[in-house]
Amino acid sequence: MNCLNLSLFQPFWYGFFLCLLQLNISAQQYNYLDAENFNGIASSGTIPKDFTLTWASRLESNPNVSSGEELEEFWSSQYYLIDDILQSGRIVFNHPATDYLNAIKNELLKDDPVLRDQIRVYVNKNPFANAFAMGDGIIIFNTGILAYANTEAELAFVMAHEIQHYKRKHILQSFRQREALLREKVREYRRLHPLEKMALLTMQSQEHEFDADEQGLELLLQSSYNPNAAFGIMTILHESYIPYGRKTVEHDFLLTAGTGLPHIFFREEVKPISREEDYFDETHAHPNIYKRRFAIDETLRGKQGGTEDFVQPKAQFTALRNLMRFERVRELVLYGYYGDALYDIYCLREDFPESRFLDISEAKALYGMAVFKANRAYDEVARSTSRQEGPVQQVHHIMKQFSKQQLTTYALQFIREVSRKYPEEKYLDIYASELVKFMLLNCEISFKDFEQDVAAQIPSFEGKQEDYRNEREYFRAQQKHYRDFYRYLLRKDIQDGWLQESFSKNQWLRDSLDQHRNMNADDKNDKMEALEEAWEEGQNLHVREIIMLEPTLVLNKSDEDNKDRIKNFEKEMEFKKQLPSLLKESGIEGSLFFSYEIDPNDTERYNDFSRLKEWISEARFFSGHDLIPTSVDITHKLKSFNESRYVCEVRGLVQEGADTYFFMVYDLKKGKVVFYRRDKQGFRLSLNDLLSETAKDLEKIY
Repeated sequence: MNCLNLSLFQPFWYGFFLCLLQLNISAQQYNYLDAENFNGIASSGTIPKDFTLTWASRLESNPNVSSGEELEEFWSSQYYLIDDILQSGRIVFNHPATDYLNAIKNELLKDDPVLRDQIRVYVNKNPFANAFAMGDGIIIFNTGILAYANTEAELAFVMAHEIQHYKRKHILQSFRQREALLREKVREYRRLHPLEKMALLTMQSQEHEFDADEQGLELLLQSSYNPNAAFGIMTILHESYIPYGRKTVEHDFLLTAGTGLPHIFFREEVKPISREEDYFDETHAHPNIYKRRFAIDETLRGKQGGTEDFVQPKAQFTALRNLMRFERVRELVLYGYYGDALYDIYCLREDFPESRFLDISEAKALYGMAVFKANRAYDEVARSTSRQEGPVQQVHHIMKQFSKQQLTTYALQFIREVSRKYPEEKYLDIYASELVKFMLLNCEISFKDFEQDVAAQIPSFEGKQEDYRNEREYFRAQQKHYRDFYRYLLRKDIQDGWLQESFSKNQWLRDSLDQHRNMNADDKNDKMEALEEAWEEGQNLHVREIIMLEPTLVLNKSDEDNKDRIKNFEKEMEFKKQLPSLLKESGIEGSLFFSYEIDPNDTERYNDFSRLKEWISEARFFSGHDLIPTSVDITHKLKSFNESRYVCEVRGLVQEGADTYFFMVYDLKKGKVVFYRRDKQGFRLSLNDLLSETAKDLEKIY
C-alpha cells in the first residue's frame, strides 16, 4: 500500500491547524453580533453612579464649588449639560464597546492610576463620527466613530485627545474666556461684526484643539500604539460628512424579486470625495484638517513611539466595528437619515448577504422615504444631492429621481417581499397598508393602474440619440418612457389577490376625500372644528393605565444662571412629587418612570427607558406630518412595562418672554402620538399652572 508519510510535514500541519483553531476560537469569543436578530445595543450590569445623580446633587457634593461664584456657575452649567446627556436615553454603559474603550484608556494611563480612575467612558447612540469630554471626566464616544475607525490605535488617539481636554481643563478655560468676553467687553463685543465675534469665540477653542492633539500625541507616544494613527483619524474626520463605505453603487442596488431599476435612474458618474483640507476655518471651533495634520507631523518629528495598530486582538476590533455598523444603520433609520442608511446596508450586504436585520432596516428606510415623499415632505428626510460626494451620491440621486408614485410602489414591493420572507413581523403589514392608503389618497393610484398581465415587462426604450436634437432631449425621452415602470411591479401581489383586496379595503378613504372636496366651505369648517374638538377632548381614549415618562422643565434662556437652574429644578422636583396625587384624582393608574430613581441593579428598566425615549422622539417627528413611524406595535419589546399601552410626556419650556406647556400621549401599539396639546402661557409657568394643566389633560384622556 502506498501512503503519504506526513511525519516530514508535522510542524507545518500542526501550525496550520493551530492557526485555524485560533481563528475559530477568536470568531466565537468575539461573537457580539447576531446579524439575524440584532435589535440595537443596550446597557448591562450595575447602573453607574453618574446616572443616578441629579445635576443639583452633583453640584452640592462638589468641593470646588465653594471656591467662588465663577466656579459655581461653571459647574452648575456643566452638570446641567451632563444631566441632559446622561438622561437622554442614548448613553450606553457596561457594554462590550465600553469595555473595549476602557481597555484603551487603561493602556494609555497605565502609569497614572489617579487620572485613570477619574475618566469614565460611555458610548452615545449617535451615528456620526465624534467623541467629546465633559468637565468632570466623562468621555463619550459616538457609535459613529466606532463604525468609521480602521484600527484600535486610531481610537486610542481619540481617547488621548479627549483625556487631555479634561486633564488640561480646556472646558473650564473656555467657559472663563467666554464669560470674560461677554461680561467685561460687552460694549466692544456688541459693536463687532458677526464674523469678528465668531473669531473671538472660536480662537481659544482652536488653540485647545491643537493643544489636545499635541499632548494627546505625547500620551500616545508613551504607549504601545502607533502614533501615525493620528493621521488616519484626520482622514476620518475630514470625510465624516459621508458614510464610511466606498463601494460603487451598481445596478443591483434595490434589486428585489428579480426587478431592478431602469438605468435612467442612475448617474453616469458621481462627484469625487473632496481632498481639500486647507478650507476656511475662522468660524469653526476646530482648526481645519490641513493645519492639524501639519501640527501632528511637527509633534512627531524625530520621535519614536509604539508600532501597534492593535493592542487588543484585531478580531475583537473587527467584531465590535461590525456591531457598531449595524447599530449605525438602526440609528440612521430611527433619526430619518434614510438615504445614508440604504447605502450602509448596501455596503454591509457584502459580508452579511442574508441578514434579517438588514432586510427589515431596508424596508423601514424605504417606507420612511416613501411616506414623506408622498406627503410632500421629502425635504425633511432627504440630503442635498449636489452636496453629496463619493458613491453615496448615487443613492441620494436615485431617491430624488423617484416620483411619489414610483417610490411608494417600489417601497411597497420591497416590503411585501420582506413580509413574505418574515411573516411573523406583523408591523410590515402595517407599512404595506399605509402605503396603499398613500397610493389612493396622495398618489392617485388605483388597482386598475397596474398591469394586470403578471408576465408583462415594460418594453425597452428603442430610441437612438441621433433621433433627438440634443442629449438632454434624449434623456427626457427615456425618462418619459420609464415613467410608468412602477405599473409592472407588484406581480405577486396581483397574482395572489392581495393588492386588489387592499385597494378595496381602503377605497372608503378615497371616497371620503372626494366627498370632502365636494363639500361647501361651511361644511368643511364644521367638520374641521369637530375633529379639532375631538382631539382637544382626548379622542375618547379612555386611558386607564399609563407610563409617566420623566416630566421635565427645560430651561432655555440665554442669560440663565445657577439661581435660575436651582429654581427650575426645585419646581420640577415638586411637580414630580405631586404627580401621583394627580393620577389618583384622575382615576388613571400610573407608572412613574424617573431615570435617576431607577434601582442601580435594574438595568433592564434603564434599557426600557432608553427605548421609550427613542420611540417617542421618532413618533413626535412623524406626528408632525400625521404619519405612522417605523417603530410600531412595540409593546412586546418592553421588559418592565409589558402590560402598558400608553406613555405620557409632560414638558415645560422655560424661556424668555413666555413659557410653553406640552402634554403628549403616545400609543405603543399604534406607534403614534394619539393626543397632544401645546399651550404657550404668555407668562412664567408656575407650579400651580403645571399641576392644573396636567390635571385637565389627564381628565381628557380618561
